[in-house]
Amino acid sequence: MADIVKDDKKNVLLLGTTSFFNDIIGEALFTLLPLYIKNPGLLGILGGIISGFGDVIKVYFGYLSDHLGKRRVIVFLGYALSAVSKIIIPLVSSPLIIILLIFDRIGKELEKVQGMPYYHFTKTKAGPLDSKRPWTL
Repeated sequence: MADIVKDDKKNVLLLGTTSFFNDIIGEALFTLLPLYIKNPGLLGILGGIISGFGDVIKVYFGYLSDHLGKRRVIVFLGYALSAVSKIIIPLVSSPLIIILLIFDRIGKELEKVQGMPYYHFTKTKAGPLDSKRPWTL
């Protein structure tokens, strides 16, 4: 049992640190968007559409992770997608930035699959993957 707690602390610390720095980079990137998209109204509308799209993606991948039992793969895919899109954004022109922002949002929502299984979004519970440690990847 002590090994389980030690592994959980390591996973929580690693995921928390990664998520923290990923969010810092994302917020810094969002402050630079007015340099690429000059119309503030368009920037706000795009932000709302991208956020809404991310919420839909979160529900789908939460369902998928519960049924496949592959949360770790989905979370890793989310961090990778978000990181790659953030690296590419400064190198492309304005129209492609919108597509990369969508990929970044999808990646951010995939990261949240680790703590938000599908049964949080439904009235009927699908049940945790592991009854002893439902919060783990």
